[in-house]
Amino acid sequence: MSHLIFASNSQNNLMISNVSDETATAIRYAENANIPEDAIFFPHPEEMLIPWIINPYFFPIIVTYILTFAIGVSGNLVVILFMAGDKTNRSATSIFLVSLAISDLLLLTIYAPLEVANYFVIQWDKEGTVCKLATFAESVSAFASVLNLVAVTFERFVVIVFPIHSRSLCTMNNCKRLMVIVWVFSFFMAIPVIKCV
Repeated sequence: MSHLIFASNSQNNLMISNVSDETATAIRYAENANIPEDAIFFPHPEEMLIPWIINPYFFPIIVTYILTFAIGVSGNLVVILFMAGDKTNRSATSIFLVSLAISDLLLLTIYAPLEVANYFVIQWDKEGTVCKLATFAESVSAFASVLNLVAVTFERFVVIVFPIHSRSLCTMNNCKRLMVIVWVFSFFMAIPVIKCV
């Protein structure tokens, strides 16, 4: 038997005819379930899974991510290849700039693609491993970027304020050690993010 649904504005009742018995039963259940008046009605709930329908800014966001990814990855790769290939002009500052470019690449190659993929995936896995990985990569990249800038600033400070001592303090080996410390410290500072997410 089929029923047709008519909405009555004056009484908030539904008159049922020309729909299936299952639909009519569901409507009667909904009428008796005391659904709040501020409940959100979705005429087509399957559209909740289509990202460009639920987010009107979906396409500008995706275009921004794609442009940032393309320009960021290519720019940081150029910096790394140029600084690594130029052995004549290697300095302490160049070591930290390469490290800074690596931290940017970490963010661009791990976090940004997973953030875009979030629009298409409702749940990655039960344990949230992918979400934890993305958040960990974001945190490591942020800590490494800040600490690399602090290291560059400290190295420049020593060179300017203590020019005589800087030759013995700001050696390539000391800067490489400081870069390792920056990355180890960045990883350790990001570990709590894994447990909290």
